[in-house]
Amino acid sequence: MAISRRAFLRSGVSVAAAAAVPAMLTGAVPNTTSCRQRALVVVELNGGNDAINTVIPIADPAYAHARPTLAVPRSRALMLDARTALHPAMRQMHRLYHSGRLAIIQGVGYPNPSRSHFRSMEIFHRGDLSPQLTTGWLGRLWQETAAHTPDRAALVHCGSEMPEMFRAPLATPLAMKFNEHDRLPDDPAGASAIVQVSLANTNAAYPAGRFGAGLAAFAQIIARDARPMMFHISLGGFDTHAKQAQTHAALLGALSSALAAFLDDLRSRGRDRDVMLVVFSEFGRRLKENTSAGTDHGCAGVMFLAGGSVRGGLYGACPSLTDLADGDLKHTVDFRDCYAAAANWMVGAVQRRGSTQFA
Repeated sequence: MAISRRAFLRSGVSVAAAAAVPAMLTGAVPNTTSCRQRALVVVELNGGNDAINTVIPIADPAYAHARPTLAVPRSRALMLDARTALHPAMRQMHRLYHSGRLAIIQGVGYPNPSRSHFRSMEIFHRGDLSPQLTTGWLGRLWQETAAHTPDRAALVHCGSEMPEMFRAPLATPLAMKFNEHDRLPDDPAGASAIVQVSLANTNAAYPAGRFGAGLAAFAQIIARDARPMMFHISLGGFDTHAKQAQTHAALLGALSSALAAFLDDLRSRGRDRDVMLVVFSEFGRRLKENTSAGTDHGCAGVMFLAGGSVRGGLYGACPSLTDLADGDLKHTVDFRDCYAAAANWMVGAVQRRGSTQFA
């Protein structure tokens, strides 16, 4: 049974009461893998990713006008269609898009948005705008998955501090630590609170650093365990108030290379249709660049869903660059719709073909 957002907000997992699973999740090839083997990997871009320079409205003259130094020239942009492009550092995600494994959702946000890191992260982690709710959306999904499968889902995060999105009664997330000398244990979700993995046994071209190593470790765990699993990892540094161009390019390059390596790794292991990636940031940036060659806190952003069960494409309406709310882009897609679609896939909801509209 598909999860509705109303149910998700009220008791734990969902999106508008009668909303169908978006067409982007039907997949060109039906997924015959059982729910028991599925894994959901959530990637958090900390600091507020600049959506406008990530998924670029390249044909809109207001884009270059608002960003005299930060605008990416059309000659360098990676075109998605005649009007939209990816940042030139995202070559591997561009490849995923054209291979049908990457869905790009534009204009993601929520009503009455907050430009506070703390409050907006709280909303995205909880999957709800109510300050009274204290559980996380993946923690609630964990409870839902436990009710639908013979094995409880394992919750695994990279780092010592548990993400708030895992918070739920009885949930016991596992922290993952790794180094080049440790071997992956036979039971990565066993009694130990620490999962140690080896980075030596992978042929995928993961970028150096904690983020690439974390995704490499996730792939190893997924390959060794058939239970439903949920993962969280973050990539920081997106609060680009000054000298944004070089920093943002490096971050997007690391994100792009690591996600592509992860999906290619899973494909080589025969598991790419069992895994869905969800990429989000707590908010986007303002349309106009500031006097420090950076951008300040904004509202509407972009989300990515990727994997062998995703119908790749460009979804959601690009926010207007001229009809703004106090200088910020207005959201066109509610982030909770994206969460509910991923939740439906995770618990094995019936996926059906529909229109090409995301919402």
